[in-house]
Amino acid sequence: MKYGIGDMIKFLWSCTKGSRIRLLIIYIFSLVDSFSDTIRNVVFAMAVTALVGGKPFTEILRLYGLQTIVILGFAFISMIYYKFLCKEDATIKLRLQHQIMTIVLKTPIDFSESHDAGNVHQNMDNVMNMTFDIFVDHIPTLLYNVSNIVIAFVILSRIHILLGVLVLSIIPVFILIQKALGTSLSNTVMKRNKTFKVLLSTISSTFNMAPFIKSHGNADSIITSIMGRFKEDANNKVEVFSECNTLNELMNIVIITCRSLIDIGGAYLFSIGRITIGTFTLVHSYAKDTFKSVNNILRVMSRATSTISTLDMAMDMISEKLEENGSIDMEYINTIELDNVSFSYDKKNIVDGISCKLYKGKKYAFVGYSGCGKSTILSLINGIRKATNGVIKVNNVDMAYVNQFMYRQRIGVVSQTGLVFNGTIKENIIYGCDNVSDDDIQEAIDKANLKDFIQSLPDSINTTIGENGMKLSGGQKQRITIARSFIRKPQLLIFDEATSALDNKSEAEVQKAIDNISNDVMVLIVAHRLSTVKNVDTIFCLDNGRIVEEGDYETLMSHEGFFYNLSKKKKKK
Repeated sequence: MKYGIGDMIKFLWSCTKGSRIRLLIIYIFSLVDSFSDTIRNVVFAMAVTALVGGKPFTEILRLYGLQTIVILGFAFISMIYYKFLCKEDATIKLRLQHQIMTIVLKTPIDFSESHDAGNVHQNMDNVMNMTFDIFVDHIPTLLYNVSNIVIAFVILSRIHILLGVLVLSIIPVFILIQKALGTSLSNTVMKRNKTFKVLLSTISSTFNMAPFIKSHGNADSIITSIMGRFKEDANNKVEVFSECNTLNELMNIVIITCRSLIDIGGAYLFSIGRITIGTFTLVHSYAKDTFKSVNNILRVMSRATSTISTLDMAMDMISEKLEENGSIDMEYINTIELDNVSFSYDKKNIVDGISCKLYKGKKYAFVGYSGCGKSTILSLINGIRKATNGVIKVNNVDMAYVNQFMYRQRIGVVSQTGLVFNGTIKENIIYGCDNVSDDDIQEAIDKANLKDFIQSLPDSINTTIGENGMKLSGGQKQRITIARSFIRKPQLLIFDEATSALDNKSEAEVQKAIDNISNDVMVLIVAHRLSTVKNVDTIFCLDNGRIVEEGDYETLMSHEGFFYNLSKKKKKK
């Protein structure tokens, strides 16, 4: 357990902000359930006394009639409080979901790179269950059972002080058993949660890799590997349930013994004439209810072990620091300047002292061998990575002072992979944009050279493209992501090796889309294929993170320097 109980209580307290008074009122009303049990016990004892005392049967009917009226009233209150409790839980859950999604999307890029998607998904799933477990299950259960024990102690003490003392003296025995076995159970649950996280991650990655696995015919070896994960998780699950059962059986033994002792005490008091038969039945009922409540509390504590593990994960995520953000809003992107910019990773300079100035309406390309820092420069300009040294300026304003989120709303990015999801073409094009008109969509489709392809589909723009766009070619996916960028009406367009994985025909189609970009947009291209940079205004040649040559295509080829040699090597390949 990474966080202490105090930290967890503070975290849960912060989760209830805005709901605390309502929750308090709801939990007070939830106590009616324990009063219902008291009424049933008392009425039963009174009925037994009445029968033994020779009272008419109508007296029994009167007692149970009154009980029914009261219990129905309490049941009505319970239905109302439970409905409102679930509403408050939904409110708390929404707040937590918002916090976690904010962490996922507004933390530095390091978070996405260091966290597995399957684990993040599991954390979200667990949080959904966690709030219900705590606020709708655990807390009401604890309140109900604690109030039952208090009522039982008061009533048994009034019958005879020794019965009340006996109840109190046995409770520590339960706590000792729980403490002795609870630590082992907690460790086992934590171990199971870790293996389950690995299992979910494996399943997620296997699903994403399904086309590759099928293409290479190695499904059997992958299945064997995954079944090993399933087996490990199953064994851990068996261990958890086994330890839970051992704990429960020990509790049951103690419960039976303690109930017997209280029953014996009640029988002795009855035998010497200190209590009536009705009071003896009351003693028996409260002996049963008291230890049932103690056992219920310990069961909640046992289940809480899993909840604590989930709390650990949720608190870990929410403790992540959000990305630092400036306050200066950028309505337009006219210039971007890199002034002696460097970026290091693992003590190695990926970008080393880059200086250049980029202007609106111009097209720029960054070329070089693999690992020379091309894509890193784009991520620095985009602001998702921070320069280790040097300054990046937007419209002569230091990037550190720029409102990053507004700045990025002016940017369109097309990556090498062509990121799409399982939805319609339309949903993929307008993803992340609000209030998009049909004219805007059509304009983006035309510019991305998608019109003929979409018209050839039976469902046109409403065609579902499958998981990761598996129904599309690489070029079609790329043009959808280009249309998604166009629909944002960006002032800066970034193409990060957008054609490197495409065939010649698909590359030509994507190149047409790039050529359709208007002259009032700044375009940055990282190119693997140098044929895609012939029409740009300036090419920056990178080697070991430094600019070693720059100019347009014709000028650089005529110099027969770095770019010329790079071009010759590319053609040989």
